[in-house]
Amino acid sequence: MNTVAAIAAGLRDFGSGSEIAGVILNRVGSPRHTDLCRVALKQVGIPLLGHLPKQEALSLPSRYLGLLAAERHALEHLS
Repeated sequence: MNTVAAIAAGLRDFGSGSEIAGVILNRVGSPRHTDLCRVALKQVGIPLLGHLPKQEALSLPSRYLGLLAAERHALEHLS
């Protein structure tokens, strides 16, 4: 939960050139998670404007990007 506050404060404070009015959380796992994020954001002076709960019906499937894990390549292919 501190991560969301650190990211929001970092965007606000370090060169983004944007003013942050607040945060809307996406894919929140539980009401407790929302509350913990709200407290963390309040500590850095950024309000939680709202949240969207995690819902599988709203998620998009991930797509294969053609990336292969390193262990699948034999050492002789490395130069």
